[in-house]
Amino acid sequence: MPRATNWNAAVTQQLAERLYVSADYLRRRGTDELIYTNTADPDAAPSLLPVPAGTSAGIYQLTSLRRDDFDSIRLSVRQTFSGQYEWMAAYTHSRAVSNALLDPSSPEPLQILSSLRPMPWDAPNRVLAFTYLPLPWKNWNVAALANLRSGFPYSVRDETGLVAGGVSGVNAYRYPLNFDLNLAIERMITLRGYRFALRGGVNNLTNQLNATAVGNVEGAPNFGQFLGREGRHYVVRLRFLGFTRTTAVKTHRTASAAAQPVEAPPESEKGTPAASIYGNTGLWKVLNADTLAPHQLVASAWYDRINRNPGALVISTAGVGAAYGVTSLLEFGFSFEGNREVTTGRADQLSLGQQALGYFGTKSPGAKPFGYELMPGSSIVPQLRSPATPYGALTGAAGYYNLYPFAGFVSSGSALGDAIFGLKIRLLSESKGAPVSLAVRPYFDLPIEKAISFQLTHPVGTADLQGGADALVSRQIGELAEVSLNAGFRYISQPVHVSVFQLAKDVPLGFGVVVPRKARIQFVAESTADIFVGAHTPNTTFGAEDPVDLTLGVRADFARMSFSAGYRRPLNQFGGDKNGFVASVGFLRRKGIF
Repeated sequence: MPRATNWNAAVTQQLAERLYVSADYLRRRGTDELIYTNTADPDAAPSLLPVPAGTSAGIYQLTSLRRDDFDSIRLSVRQTFSGQYEWMAAYTHSRAVSNALLDPSSPEPLQILSSLRPMPWDAPNRVLAFTYLPLPWKNWNVAALANLRSGFPYSVRDETGLVAGGVSGVNAYRYPLNFDLNLAIERMITLRGYRFALRGGVNNLTNQLNATAVGNVEGAPNFGQFLGREGRHYVVRLRFLGFTRTTAVKTHRTASAAAQPVEAPPESEKGTPAASIYGNTGLWKVLNADTLAPHQLVASAWYDRINRNPGALVISTAGVGAAYGVTSLLEFGFSFEGNREVTTGRADQLSLGQQALGYFGTKSPGAKPFGYELMPGSSIVPQLRSPATPYGALTGAAGYYNLYPFAGFVSSGSALGDAIFGLKIRLLSESKGAPVSLAVRPYFDLPIEKAISFQLTHPVGTADLQGGADALVSRQIGELAEVSLNAGFRYISQPVHVSVFQLAKDVPLGFGVVVPRKARIQFVAESTADIFVGAHTPNTTFGAEDPVDLTLGVRADFARMSFSAGYRRPLNQFGGDKNGFVASVGFLRRKGIF
């Protein structure tokens, strides 16, 4: 008889008034589940085609051989305030596997596999966040939902229908990262004593592909291409909220506002906070754990220059950023990279650089590589030659930098960079008696240009979304200094539409210190590192793969303005220009913009 065992455990902790953090675990095991199996050929190779198109017989018998496993861990933080307003952010890591996944002939019979493989809806990683917040104008609200998850799995088959790789190849591939950002503005309306909410919004604001189909037949013209674009679309909604008197509405709003607890302003309000390169408040690339006071606004204009290998790359970026205090515990950050220029000093160290030099194909500059010269699994990236000559041996590795993988095909290219959205959530504060200030910051980077053809001549990014979360810790050392420590994880989505690179994930680390903590002139030091982890296209780096930078500088504070500048030096990069710089001009408005 079919059996199912379920275990679940949950713990919730209140961190502050109406602010809760939760951890949930769910385990499910399904055994002896009923399934029709092909008793005539139980060891047949896994196939995606119906049995009539195959070579094996089809005699099905009802058995209890199916097994399904599911595990998930969910971490979430949630806050409500002023009655109807709230925000929530959650991360879920899960595993859904089964031994009955392939449909050989009809909706009922399934092919039993010798091992558990991912289910079609398996998504190991998912980040979900939503918010419903008031706008500065009376009766206006904003609602947003962000859903970021791993792509669903799929199988690759040959022209006969057999799954490539046998049982281990079943659902061994995945769709690109799926991301939805929905944003809506809502207006409360009172008409003859009846309350309505009129909402207009945009779903899939970033116009992410979010494919629903893939060419999975080896050798087919559309093999590896993802299809079924979701597209950006618009939504209008009218809600009926019930009957109320206008005076009652006004009284309710007044009472709600009066009932809100008055909190001591966060520490950031007592100094002069500044928007970082990433938008949220902090130093240059290291963020502190404090949040802005409600309705406080800071903005900045900045310039940043770094150096990376292989390729002796010089990356210069100019942009603007801003941070806004939504509540005393919540800060929204935004940064826009108005121009990014990537210059290549050593094209011979890069796969696309060697192609530009004429090392592949017909040996003319820019000639397309022959098939055997390409990296396995890539449609455009050639293997690096060593020595770096047109007839050097193919090394089996590529030359690229993980965050700017298209560099090298042109000597220099510039374009708009990314738009970065972040939400800093303060969990602990020294101003409330905690030993340290602690915050988390989920974020995502939206590339302005995602076309592969554009990136080849303007190599300013990875051609797809990036997103992740950082843990932020700050500690004050009296009036002497403030120390900040950042650690996080960044998911780097693979370029879509064609097989190009498999990019590593990133573990960004940062350490910063300001001396003295409160003064018009401060000395600033920060060290940042990018630790690349996970499976990726083999890479010949000509230097440390995980760059570490040290930046030393000074910051000057004025009444509502600040200026900072620093000199940056890579600590473990070899070759090329090692001189980096950063400069920022910041502006503060303590009462917001309204």
